[in-house]
Amino acid sequence: MLDYDKAIQLNPSDVMAYINRGNTKAMIGELEEAIADYNIALRMDPNLAGVYNNQGIAKSRLERHDEAIADFDLAISKNPNNPAYYTNRGIAKMLSGRSEEGRLDLLEALKLSKNDEQFRAKVEELLKRLENS
Repeated sequence: MLDYDKAIQLNPSDVMAYINRGNTKAMIGELEEAIADYNIALRMDPNLAGVYNNQGIAKSRLERHDEAIADFDLAISKNPNNPAYYTNRGIAKMLSGRSEEGRLDLLEALKLSKNDEQFRAKVEELLKRLENS
């Protein structure tokens, strides 16, 4: 993480340094700090779908599901063909008690991931869990 701090100190407009530091912070459980870095990166470039997705994951881990869903909505608006964004939004919706909406997102993720059997298997498992709950 010190490398990212140094990169930011040397070049405060290095958007990738903020993203990478945010990802590192998220991995070690420093979720609020990760979200802060993602926010800085998104102010620099509001078209970064993956950063909205990562921020949504961090917020979902903090059980801020409605905020997470808003981030996943933005990720999808920037890149509507990424099945992971629909999956993550679907999970957040299910965790917030919106099971049917979550199921629809998971079905959309399946449609978008026709050629990725491993990803499809994970989404199908989520759908089975939803049906059994």
